[in-house]
Amino acid sequence: MKILFLTRRAWPQIGGVEKHVREVGLRLEKKGYKVRIISEKDVKYPQIKFTGLLYIWYWFFRNRKLIENSDIIHCHDVFIWYLPFRFLYPKKLVYVTFHGWEGIWPIPKSSILLRKLATKLACGTFVVGDYVMKYYGIKDSKILYGGF
Repeated sequence: MKILFLTRRAWPQIGGVEKHVREVGLRLEKKGYKVRIISEKDVKYPQIKFTGLLYIWYWFFRNRKLIENSDIIHCHDVFIWYLPFRFLYPKKLVYVTFHGWEGIWPIPKSSILLRKLATKLACGTFVVGDYVMKYYGIKDSKILYGGF
């Protein structure tokens, strides 16, 4: 089984999400799964609001074989990168992990809306800490506590 992880940052960059994605990927590989991790290092998009997102979508369209050849797509906080492809590949298994919050209080309504949309469109969601469900109004997620 082939799993494609999408994440903003990945190992060897330092951080909790980076470590989580790496450890989960290594454990899945030990069980015989093939894991591919795509991050902003691969996409190399311009850090400009909306223009950057359009570039990301264009990059994934040009590299759509990555999606087509994967059995599962797992987005780590970046479901928006996959959003248009959810409609192009409606039968593809898609999961999302929400690792935290944006660091802005109160949480922007647009962030809440995007997470709710991701929750509706994904086959399943995971949240790191139950506060994510509380403050974003997300239901029916599997809760993960702590790290590796």
